[in-house]
Amino acid sequence: MRVIFPTSDVKIHDNWQVSGLRGTGSNDFSVIDLFVPKEFSWDPMHTPAKRGGPLFRMGSPGLVANEHSAFALGVGRRALDTIVGQSAKTRGWRDPQAIASRQSFQRSLGWCDLRLRAARSLVVDILERAWESACDGITPDAQLQIEMRSSATYATEVTVEAASQAFRYGGGRALYNTSVLQRCLRDLNAAAQHFMVNDTSYENHGQFMLGMPGIDPMS
Repeated sequence: MRVIFPTSDVKIHDNWQVSGLRGTGSNDFSVIDLFVPKEFSWDPMHTPAKRGGPLFRMGSPGLVANEHSAFALGVGRRALDTIVGQSAKTRGWRDPQAIASRQSFQRSLGWCDLRLRAARSLVVDILERAWESACDGITPDAQLQIEMRSSATYATEVTVEAASQAFRYGGGRALYNTSVLQRCLRDLNAAAQHFMVNDTSYENHGQFMLGMPGIDPMS
């Protein structure tokens, strides 16, 4: 059940002191002795949207999973583009060489690029089908809800690995707070902690494939 009430009734706790996603300002909040009329509550799983267009007919977890996927894929690509831009820099002690000349880096770069592109293609394919359904006035069915969430989880895992590889090859320079690579690494690992992209999404996906009844995409 969801409820809405004026922000003036809320006490915000300034406790978002975190290692990643610092800019979201996702502080906790609390209310005390607050009465919310029934008219200001609804069941997000079963209440159809009355305004806002197709986006608000994407359902749960569809409405949130698309945001997770887009964020993760964008940050993962930024990390990869950043290390490519820095690959002309040299590393080594006795015989410094450009990072780009190392075969291990070349392999890692190709591997990460293909996985990022594959994850993006998967997410786009699933979201396009869900969007078509929403544009037709139909909330995406259980299979699409499950796939939107599990593909977001997969995309997040792929991008965490890409950012980790980019950070590794960034060397000591990547440790500084001014480095894009360390920000990408922290933000993606923080995003991966979110309930929406945890392992239960894979479990739901597998349960659906096995034909099990009563699967809750948000479990």
